[in-house]
Amino acid sequence: MKKIIIALAVLWICGCTPKDPKEVIARVDGKIYYPQQAGMKSLRCRAQSPYLKEMFDALKKAKPEHGEVLDRLQVETRFYWAQSYGPRFVIEGLPKQLPQLRNLIGKVFSGTDILIVPATEKDQFDNFTLSLSKVKEGLLLTGTNPNAEEELQKYELKVTKRKYLVLERKYYSQEGISYSRPGYEVWKGKRYPTRIETLMDNLRGNDLSSKVELEYSEVDGYWLVKKIRYTFSRVPGGERVLGPVEVSLSDCKINPPISSEIFKGDEVTFIDPQVLPLPGETGSPKKEKEPAPGKNK
Repeated sequence: MKKIIIALAVLWICGCTPKDPKEVIARVDGKIYYPQQAGMKSLRCRAQSPYLKEMFDALKKAKPEHGEVLDRLQVETRFYWAQSYGPRFVIEGLPKQLPQLRNLIGKVFSGTDILIVPATEKDQFDNFTLSLSKVKEGLLLTGTNPNAEEELQKYELKVTKRKYLVLERKYYSQEGISYSRPGYEVWKGKRYPTRIETLMDNLRGNDLSSKVELEYSEVDGYWLVKKIRYTFSRVPGGERVLGPVEVSLSDCKINPPISSEIFKGDEVTFIDPQVLPLPGETGSPKKEKEPAPGKNK
């Protein structure tokens, strides 16, 4: 009788561990809270960061002659996301006469979209060749990019065997390897990331570590990020390179109609304002038709 019970237990354990990597991905996604799976089809909100003011102040100190123009600028940053489209930050109020400032602000927001509306693991592995293997800690999902020209070449996801909880993510790119370990809390029975620590092992030797901390609030029945704080440090030594940089989100609108025009162009799109010429320039600013949101001039 004892042998029968042991045999049944072994069969039950084996039967509960799927062999299809897609089934494992589905079980992992089932443990995590994704607002898009809860019915969110589109989102727009206002994004603010005190880091922008710091950059303005630094620029005014370095180039006092630009102070008058900088004081007149009213920068407005908005985030848009919709299913079937890539997310976008649309920034109004920064003239193309300040390319360095545009570049810096673009870097502040670039990549932040994946934290506001995180992609499901199904999306992460989409179009990759999948494999599943057992490791000491649990299960290892591997996605290999069939296109050798693209930046991300391979993605690995390590999860616990029975609960399908994420232990580590590993990204293999043209630049190097990134090891990411998330920390989670629970809201309404599902986990959501509150901390992400990443080690970026760069092939050129410029190794960095990053720490991302996330705060949330409930908006119209959805659990959404309200503040993101991230810091970059050098490895080894821990010398701080950037941060802490905070991005706060407010005025969130759930499922509004959003024009597809917004999603054309780069991930961070600038709309040029009408401003006085910078010192050293002549003539008056031309009266141009305001472009549709998201369109580059």
